[in-house]
Amino acid sequence: MHRCLGTDEAGYGPSLGPLVVSATSWRVPDDVDDAGLYRALRKVVSAEPPAPGVKSRRLTLADSKALYSPALGLARLELGALAALRVCGFRTTNLAELLVELATGVSAEEATLPWHAVGVPVPLVCDSAEVDRAADRLARGLAEVQIELTAVAGRVVFPHEFNTLVETLGNKSNVLTCVTLGLVRSLVEACDETGITVGCDKHGGRNSYAPALQRYVVDGLVQTVCEGRDESVYRFADERRCCEFAFRVGGESRLPAALASMVSKYVRELSMHAFNQFWRTHHPDLRPTAGYSGDAGRFRDSIAPTAARLQLAEHRWWRNR
Repeated sequence: MHRCLGTDEAGYGPSLGPLVVSATSWRVPDDVDDAGLYRALRKVVSAEPPAPGVKSRRLTLADSKALYSPALGLARLELGALAALRVCGFRTTNLAELLVELATGVSAEEATLPWHAVGVPVPLVCDSAEVDRAADRLARGLAEVQIELTAVAGRVVFPHEFNTLVETLGNKSNVLTCVTLGLVRSLVEACDETGITVGCDKHGGRNSYAPALQRYVVDGLVQTVCEGRDESVYRFADERRCCEFAFRVGGESRLPAALASMVSKYVRELSMHAFNQFWRTHHPDLRPTAGYSGDAGRFRDSIAPTAARLQLAEHRWWRNR
């Protein structure tokens, strides 16, 4: 058996709301790699959602962009993300619990932000019994082919921490790499297997990751296998294990990163739901925001006077970059 890890993020570009980075860890037979997981699990998992009006007993685990948009709604994303989380032992009933279970490390200052006290239920739109049934089918399908989803972990970086990290590290791409590889290290260190592969989406278009791997993940020499526009691959070996790290364009096409994409997007959408819900208690006619450029400025201008009155400093809820 060996271990396949995958990472992805949601919220890299917005000015409002958190950056969420997630990672998944899979224990897999030696004849299956991360590119073959969809095939191995084809009886219970699909990489594509069913056509409109078509019911399927297979659970869709795919890049979050294929499962969620304001027009599509949250149901498909929520069903897949929560079913996988429940297989890993999560028993979340609200957003606050999810942030704790995902080991996000919310600081004392961030915990006092008033929108974190908004009671966002989990699941938000799906029926809990439906999630349980999907989780049971997924667990049986994994056991049938001797594959284990062993862990889902995450980091939620709220605006104050995000701003501080950008000032320290110089740019957003470095922040994403720092947070992602810190998460990778924690999962790699928890692995007992001697063979580990890690698949990540590329970070901000960069091609070189060896210095970052040596800074944040491994204590030793990293071998560069290849570096290019489509893929950058590295290897590291010591007396305990051999690790391969791949940063790919479209990394979410492989199941470990696809599920990480789903969890990241789901946590960010719940966080933005709480954020919008809080501000609409003060401004009932305020149109919700997803936090991206342009519309984020409209939202900031609308809430700024109220934020000042509530003594909520802008750096606590607005990203400088």
